[in-house]
Amino acid sequence: MKEAIAILHEEMRTLTLDAGVGVKRYQKLGANLDRKKPKTLERIYELLIDVHENEYKEVERIWTLPTMSEDVWFNYLNIFSDTEFEEVTLLKQARKLLKGRYVAFFKTQTKKPRSANTKSAN
Repeated sequence: MKEAIAILHEEMRTLTLDAGVGVKRYQKLGANLDRKKPKTLERIYELLIDVHENEYKEVERIWTLPTMSEDVWFNYLNIFSDTEFEEVTLLKQARKLLKGRYVAFFKTQTKKPRSANTKSAN
């Protein structure tokens, strides 16, 4: 499973970072796999598989449209950024969904359980 995580993690790196996922957070996801608990590895693997088959594939599909080379994307995203091209709109929407999956996952990983001594605010 660790090898599969590492392969997926590396394969999705560029488009995921381009979608706005933070570099440190993304690197942390695939770092120190040997030290992670089996349950954590399972959650990471499930996330990567699901994201790869859904949000990532949609970003990749749009990014690799036959009429869109990297130079064209550069021009659309940087030079003509004020103009709303359909391809750019689709890419931005897909990237937002991709980033959202990671943000949601990171939030669930950083939540700390409430202490039994914490008083509720009533």
